[in-house]
Amino acid sequence: MKARPRPSIPDATSTSGRIEAPTAGLEKITGAGVIESLAIRAGEAVVESTGEVPWRVENGEISIPEFRLEGEGGELSLWLDSLRLAGGLGFRGGADGQVAAEVFNPVIAEYGLRVRGEAALDLDVEIAGGDVLLRGSGTVRDGRF
Repeated sequence: MKARPRPSIPDATSTSGRIEAPTAGLEKITGAGVIESLAIRAGEAVVESTGEVPWRVENGEISIPEFRLEGEGGELSLWLDSLRLAGGLGFRGGADGQVAAEVFNPVIAEYGLRVRGEAALDLDVEIAGGDVLLRGSGTVRDGRF
């Protein structure tokens, strides 16, 4: 039996920037930089950043403006309005595009799930106080779990 390729966690192959933490405490961290190259790989499904991706940390929150991933795995726009580092989990971001569903396997693997097929989505995600709010739409064609 042929082993299926194991998805890799999204990896920043080249990143630069600065971080300042004047006191102990994540809420005081500030900084900025750029991810020069970002790729998500799951077997043949690969999407990579089309250009530099700037990032910023202010008051303990990371933000990344909208950027594109393209490749054999499809095309996807992602954004991260806020990822809170301190004071409880907080997240606001989203995705829009069409990609091979396998690119999500690194995220859902911890739940014992693997997917295949083609995914189309226009999705905003917010996590606050343990609640997850999803807004938008998504479809999977030729999907398999």
